[in-house]
Amino acid sequence: MEQVKKRAPKTSRRQYMLFLEELARNEVFRCKRVSQDNLNIIEDTWKNLTLSLNRVGGPQRDTHAWKRIFCDWKSAVKKRARLVRASTTELHDKPLTDLELKLLEILGNTVVHDVNNIYPIHSVTVDDPLAIYGN
Repeated sequence: MEQVKKRAPKTSRRQYMLFLEELARNEVFRCKRVSQDNLNIIEDTWKNLTLSLNRVGGPQRDTHAWKRIFCDWKSAVKKRARLVRASTTELHDKPLTDLELKLLEILGNTVVHDVNNIYPIHSVTVDDPLAIYGN
C-alpha cells in the first residue's frame, strides 16, 4: 500500500509574530553582514528564538528548520509584493496580510519599490589608476 506523506503543520500566526518582533528588535539579527564578532550573537539569537517559537504553540522545529521556514517566507513575501505592485490587472487583487506588510516595513521597501531603476554596474579598465584622481 502506498504511504501518503503528511504535510508539515503550518507555522502559527503567533510564531510569525515572534519572528517579526525579534527581527525588529535586533539589528544584528536583521543585518545581512555576518562577521566573526556578530556570528555568536546571531547563533544565540536563533537558539533563543527557536525555544520561544517551540513554546507558543504550533509546529516544533529545530533551529535549522526555523531558519529555512523564515528565509522561504521572506523570499515569498518579497516576490508577492513585487508582483502586486507591478500588476495592472486584477490577477493579484489579494492584498498583503498585516504580517507580510510588517515584514516589508522591517526589511525596508527597497525590496519592492524601484526595482526597475536598478542598473548594472560596468567596470572600466584604467591604465593609470591614479590618473583619475588628477595626480
